[in-house]
Amino acid sequence: MMTTDRTALDRLHEYTGHMLKLFTCTLSSVTHQTAEAIPTKPPGMSDECARDCSTITKHMVRAFLNPAKVSWDMEAYRVQCAKRNIWGGMQQKEDTLANEFPSISTDIRNVRSARTVVDRYGRILMWILPGVLPTRLHDMMQRCTAYLEDELSSVPRGIESAGSWRFEESLWSYWSESVKTGLMNFSAAWFMNGWMGKNKGLVSSPLFRKDNGIMWCDEFFECGAILSGVLRIMHPDQYRMGYEVLKHLSSLQQVERALSRWPSIFNAITLISNRHCPMHRDNKGSFHLFDILVSTGSYSNAMFCCTPLGIQIGNTPGTIIGFSGTAFRHGVAQADGARVCHAFYMRGSLQEFSNVRPCSWMTQEVYRRWIGLRKSKHVGPLHSDPLSME
Repeated sequence: MMTTDRTALDRLHEYTGHMLKLFTCTLSSVTHQTAEAIPTKPPGMSDECARDCSTITKHMVRAFLNPAKVSWDMEAYRVQCAKRNIWGGMQQKEDTLANEFPSISTDIRNVRSARTVVDRYGRILMWILPGVLPTRLHDMMQRCTAYLEDELSSVPRGIESAGSWRFEESLWSYWSESVKTGLMNFSAAWFMNGWMGKNKGLVSSPLFRKDNGIMWCDEFFECGAILSGVLRIMHPDQYRMGYEVLKHLSSLQQVERALSRWPSIFNAITLISNRHCPMHRDNKGSFHLFDILVSTGSYSNAMFCCTPLGIQIGNTPGTIIGFSGTAFRHGVAQADGARVCHAFYMRGSLQEFSNVRPCSWMTQEVYRRWIGLRKSKHVGPLHSDPLSME
């Protein structure tokens, strides 16, 4: 249970900084074969949490050093997607795009170990971490879902959800009475429909007017902090952007209470329970931003597919995937058993409202100081040292 003398964001920033130091120290040790001093865990972090941080960062080092490569330029891909309005959902548009930007070679399509996917200039397009979530965190995420069950729904709520394919009856499964089927979107701070970018329209989800919402924040803190640390490693500049947005929003009275306990650097979460997902693109994200998907439960055969990259991932319980759901068409097959997916993401409207500098592409070169990479002229300047946000 967290204390209330500091905000969750203050503590989260310490935890994520510890994970980033673990990652860079481990990366340097592996690539230079030298013994690096293990960073001291921050005050208040339990020994169990420190071990979980260490476990995940080791998998992330393996992923970083094990890249699969596409032959094309991600910036050119982004431009072509925008020109063709690829979010219209027409298969012909997707086929034309696939011919121009071919997927990776067939020998690495079925991914069952930690990897990254990069473009021809070293931009990181995806982090793949199959089954890396330690059992303690996996079980904690499952338990925390109980606080949200009253909010889960398998039928649309609100005008924005009406008519959405996300609530089609054929997509739902009913495996267990102990794991409720449904979907919910929630945030400590986002805009009401029709009030985009306006101070008066900024609100917390109704969940946080209830005790269950605050209890979820407190109990989920370690999970949220570690997954925020995963993002700080995957994309330090996106983490910087998210941190600055939440810092700004925390000063606004109407969302102050929820944000003081909000346990994530992401500003929005979708919880999906017992639903498979047809191939689609998300239409409110950004090519530069990673979403993080985390799967938990007791199931098998929930294969994750990303057709533009030609990748299938054995989406076992405890799998973490970081990528842009806007950039890449993706979907998840029906699982054999009860499965819950947490999708963590950032809303660009909050970044614009907070007047925070948008983030750049994430590239392998961000960590060149630790592995001796030379700078490429193609990917633009490195905005800051990943360790500079202390």
